Amino acid sequence: NELRDVLPEVERAKSLVKSLDSNSLTEIKAYFKNPTLKPEVYYVLKAILQLIGYSDLSSDGVKSTFNMETITQLRNFEIKKL
Repeated sequence: NELRDVLPEVERAKSLVKSLDSNSLTEIKAYFKNPTLKPEVYYVLKAILQLIGYSDLSSDGVKSTFNMETITQLRNFEIKKL
């Protein structure tokens, strides 16, 4: 019941994740190269990557491990696991 009000936003986020492609990957990686671009986006991305198990959130770590498989993990992420 507590999350009922945010469920529409969760569904919207899932829809947006489904639209990610290789160009999106490039853009996301840019935030880790220069987190001052939009710090709030950087911190949200960092939190999301931590939730799916990323430990090396440095620019090089994200660049070398963030790929389409990561997008698949995000698409399949179960919020109930939290």
